[in-house]
Amino acid sequence: MSNKLGAMLGIFMMFICFMFGVDLVAMQYNYTNMDALSTSISYEISKNGYISKEIKNKYLNDYGLKVYPIDTNNNEQSYEEGKEYGYILEKDYSPIIISNSIIKLKIKRFTIINIYK
Repeated sequence: MSNKLGAMLGIFMMFICFMFGVDLVAMQYNYTNMDALSTSISYEISKNGYISKEIKNKYLNDYGLKVYPIDTNNNEQSYEEGKEYGYILEKDYSPIIISNSIIKLKIKRFTIINIYK
């Protein structure tokens, strides 16, 4: 009898661990996609010199990705050529088992203004 009970509890624990692993893999997948998109976003920001409304809308509509400058870049359009420009990419992820609420995945990236001129 105890073998059957132990097997049932073991299967339940394995299922919980599997679901936890699925959440971690899905979050890593989203992070990798955000990292890949940051290359094209860096290029567009470098060409424009700032984060334009078109860039924000394009990535929000196409990929569900929010793009905004870091706190030190409060004035979006006042940057000179060769300056470092920081921005944050943010995406919402609704986990299966890790949390009951939505998790915001954020990455911080930097680009150099007008390096691709």
